[in-house]
Amino acid sequence: MLATNATGLYATATTGMAVSHDQGTSWEPVPGQPGGVISVATAPDNPLLLYAGTPNGLVKTSDGGKTWSSIGPRGVIVVAALAIAPTDPNRVVFVTQTGALYRRDDAGKSWRSPQ
Repeated sequence: MLATNATGLYATATTGMAVSHDQGTSWEPVPGQPGGVISVATAPDNPLLLYAGTPNGLVKTSDGGKTWSSIGPRGVIVVAALAIAPTDPNRVVFVTQTGALYRRDDAGKSWRSPQ
């Protein structure tokens, strides 16, 4: 999975999540990343805000990857793909490996399955 913002290009691979600050010429590991990152999304207007899908749900960082916090939802297994709304970084949509679709509009306080 790939994601980009004003300061970097992010990629996930079997070895973990990496970032490039020179349009993909060189790569470095994202510091403090959670294990097993499968998918990643960045906020277009905030280069420090990243979301990552893992085998255990969704995690978020507000400091460019130095620290991460789990934002759920509970019981989700394998966040396969995710996206952030380009006009609202609090709106995140993701799909699980089993095809379940989730959405949040309030920075992860509550989750709902869209109709």
